[in-house]
Amino acid sequence: PYYWFRWGRFKDSRFRFSFGVPIHTALGVALAAMSFTMLSGAVSHFREGDVLLRLGLTTGGAGMLGAFAGARISDALPGDILSKMTAALMLASSVLLYFILFRKDMLDSFVAKHASKAEGASFYAHALTIGVVTGFLSGAFGIGATAFIQISLMLFFGVSLYHAIGTTMLVIL
Repeated sequence: PYYWFRWGRFKDSRFRFSFGVPIHTALGVALAAMSFTMLSGAVSHFREGDVLLRLGLTTGGAGMLGAFAGARISDALPGDILSKMTAALMLASSVLLYFILFRKDMLDSFVAKHASKAEGASFYAHALTIGVVTGFLSGAFGIGATAFIQISLMLFFGVSLYHAIGTTMLVIL
């Protein structure tokens, strides 16, 4: 997820500042280019047994609805406001990725204390909410919301980091 995040942000910046591409176009191109990375990652993680299909398909399906709504909002926002909001979300995502990559012990401790095992109606309520919210973030601000999805899966479903990473690939796809 770190390399995907870094490459996606690099492409946005490169398109925007090196080539003078408007932010709306840069975000769209970056999202389209990352779909191939997500496809190969989802297949690879599925082969390793790290994708929870029901969770990924439910969350990802709801994410499509959120992304559609977010894209509609994004189109209505002026470029300078969208740039600032995207930057703020990238900063928040960077903080979450820091904890996922470098403070795994602290993250594991937090998840162990607060994780729930959503089942039945609670499973669908959590999965659909996570999907809509993170899909909206992706559609509106052009980020894949990887860190937000991973943390949410770990907290609300009690999945391991490996399953959160693999399932997130499917969700974003």
